[in-house]
Amino acid sequence: MVTVALAASLRTERHEYAVDLVLREVLGLEWKWTDGGGDVEVAPGGLLAGREVVTKPPMGEWKGWTLPYAEAGRMDVFAFAFWMVTRMEEWTDAGRDEHGRFMGSASWAARAGMLEVPVVEVVVRAWAAAEGLPTPVPRQSKWYATIDVDNALAYRGKPGWRVLAGFGRDVIERNWSRLKERWAVNRGRMQDPFDTYEELLDLHAAGGVEGFFFFLMADRGPYDEGLPHASMELAEAIRRVAERTEVGIHPGYASHGRAERVRTEMLRLQGVLGREVEHARQHYLLHDARRAWPALVAAGVREDWSMGFADQIGFRAGMARPFPAYDLAAECRLPLRVHPVLAMEATLARYMQLPAGPETLERVWRCAQAAWDVGGDVVTIWHNETFAGRGEWQPWRQFYQTLIRERPASLR
Repeated sequence: MVTVALAASLRTERHEYAVDLVLREVLGLEWKWTDGGGDVEVAPGGLLAGREVVTKPPMGEWKGWTLPYAEAGRMDVFAFAFWMVTRMEEWTDAGRDEHGRFMGSASWAARAGMLEVPVVEVVVRAWAAAEGLPTPVPRQSKWYATIDVDNALAYRGKPGWRVLAGFGRDVIERNWSRLKERWAVNRGRMQDPFDTYEELLDLHAAGGVEGFFFFLMADRGPYDEGLPHASMELAEAIRRVAERTEVGIHPGYASHGRAERVRTEMLRLQGVLGREVEHARQHYLLHDARRAWPALVAAGVREDWSMGFADQIGFRAGMARPFPAYDLAAECRLPLRVHPVLAMEATLARYMQLPAGPETLERVWRCAQAAWDVGGDVVTIWHNETFAGRGEWQPWRQFYQTLIRERPASLR
């Protein structure tokens, strides 16, 4: 039991959360408060003492690193961890793209060259060693191969007007090969190209990774273009996948920050599965730190898998293991576990414009090893439609198979 010194009259919700995050969540140590003479001392003032939101923190040197909340050779590890994990730097309108997403390139970790290591966990471990605290409790790492299903099927399961529109578009564009394929699929003579579920499930099983599929059940909109949520073909695909692996909701673009919409979409999925759903990943990796988590909690989500950047791979919150969410507006810990995302295929191919080759594989594996080294998890995102390997995604099909099947022994 580690004793933590700070007078009761000075303690805030931020102190409680930050100390628990560092000692119990990261190091696996039990702890308790004491008014004085503890194993660890917490600074009585600073970031954790009030309700201030700091987007540009003070910087200093510590053990060869330039870090937020390091000063005169001392490291306020609790303030640093709190600042990173709450995503306080994202409480601003700056550094956002056309979808309102905070970009990884604008983050402190990316600018400091630390985005591809779980910097909070690494720094906490170094601090614990310097403080003479017990060795961190070992934790079994896991690789979660997660699949986002934005478009469950390419041709089947759509209403009549969309089927006719598709044929019409093929004729106008004189895309005879697609017209032939569309006809064959709709006539039941060929498998739908986006129906890659069994292949993905077999790949994950053979590779010894944990699978997780997130299905879009949103109303149709500019960025929510999947099958109708009432489609029988969509329901059949969901049930087929759920027989072999975990399934969660993929809240639509228009539902971001809107609890009532997220809840409606969850109920649709629950109706198909016949059981409750508590896991979610937001479409487009939408996560505005100022409103995303409270909305998910209000909708009934208990596990969120959206903590990754769309434009950069790495560790958005500096963490590789799941951690509890904290609401800076309400100043309280939320009943929501956050699962950090390491890499997504669209990030590698479209945003970072990396080739689907050995160097990119090694880069992802290096990031995964950094997570493994601190007892964290690896969460990758792929899509059923990109795994079909059509067009620009052709080389990325083999890339994903190699990523899962041939990962180094140290990542198993």
